[in-house]
Amino acid sequence: MMPRGSRRTGRRWPRGQGGFTLLEAAVALLLLSLVVAGVMPLLAMGDQVYQEGWRRQEMLRNAQVALHRIARDFVRAATVQQASGGTLRFDAVTETGFETVEYSIGADGDLTYRTGNNVPQPLAGPFVSFRIDCFDATGAVVPCSNTALIRQVGLTVEAADPRPDPLRGPIPNLQVRTRVARRVP
Repeated sequence: MMPRGSRRTGRRWPRGQGGFTLLEAAVALLLLSLVVAGVMPLLAMGDQVYQEGWRRQEMLRNAQVALHRIARDFVRAATVQQASGGTLRFDAVTETGFETVEYSIGADGDLTYRTGNNVPQPLAGPFVSFRIDCFDATGAVVPCSNTALIRQVGLTVEAADPRPDPLRGPIPNLQVRTRVARRVP
């Protein structure tokens, strides 16, 4: 006696309708693999474009954070001590008097800030450069060495790629600028 699931029912397929041959299955598999091989580079390219956009956005965000912080503090500047050589140092008016504030770009590319005699703290980065342009009350360019005339500063940071792609390399640097006026004459 045969097991229940293996009994023949006696039904036969009509000639020519017996299913797929091995050759047909191989051709279908080949066509499917060609379609997948054509779609995969498109998906990979989409991911690369997304990653590049994300890194560019991070560069812009780092630059904006740095410039916003500097602008917020520089508005309170009573006197400017140094505004050249990648360093901006000034005395800011506080509720208790004056506080020396310093922004400079470190050797590792991070923009650092320091208040008073505290240890410099990293603010944002990496940056390639930090440039300061100085202006008087009328908006005319003045030498940054003449700190008594400085009423506005133009700040430019050039942000570098925070996570360069090992295969495609870093994306181009991004420059962000702002101009800030002192409220305290």
